[in-house]
Amino acid sequence: MLNPRSADAILPEKLSPTARTQVANIALSFSELKYLFECPYQFKLRFLYGFNPPLAEALGTASHCMTHWRSYTSGRWLERF
Repeated sequence: MLNPRSADAILPEKLSPTARTQVANIALSFSELKYLFECPYQFKLRFLYGFNPPLAEALGTASHCMTHWRSYTSGRWLERF
C-alpha cells in the first residue's frame, strides 16, 4: 500500500499561475456597461470596432425645426433685422 505523503515527493513542485498575455486595464462608463450586458455583440461593434449606426435624418430635422420655432415664438427672430 502506498503512503499518501510519499506521493508528494514524486510530483513536481506546484507552479504559480501566470497569464500568457498581458491584460490591459480598461475603464467602462455606465452606458458602455449597459450595452455590454444587453447585447455583447453590439458592445463589440460599437466600442471595440468603432461602428455606430447613423442617426435617423428625421431626428436631426425635428431638432432643427424646433430650434427655429422657439426663436420665432420668443421673438428673437426679429433681432436679426
